Amino acid sequence: MLSLKLAQKLKAAGLEWEPKKGDWLLIYTDGEKRYLKEPVLYDNGACLPWEEDCWLPRLDQLFAEIEARGYAVEVHFTVNRVWVLKKGINDIPRVFDSDTAEDAAARALLWILEQKKGA
Repeated sequence: MLSLKLAQKLKAAGLEWEPKKGDWLLIYTDGEKRYLKEPVLYDNGACLPWEEDCWLPRLDQLFAEIEARGYAVEVHFTVNRVWVLKKGINDIPRVFDSDTAEDAAARALLWILEQKKGA
């Protein structure tokens, strides 16, 4: 599972999210108390307010976010390494290592979001 620290950085960097069944988020209640849970979804697709909460995307969701921004992604699970490369550009891939594949992918996505802000 993605670390809370990286999930918070992704949110601060502007990663948007619409709750879907199977997603995980960290709910803040009573000040510092936090609860990890799935969002409450209703039949009409609406959910309980979640704007102040923090989404913890799964590895497949992180990859989808990277690819949606025009990057190819490759993961090496033996070393928890993620490679990202801008599609259609002959460039050296960026490499992101971490303790978990989720954190490595989150670091890659965070870099992409920061590149967009700086452009």
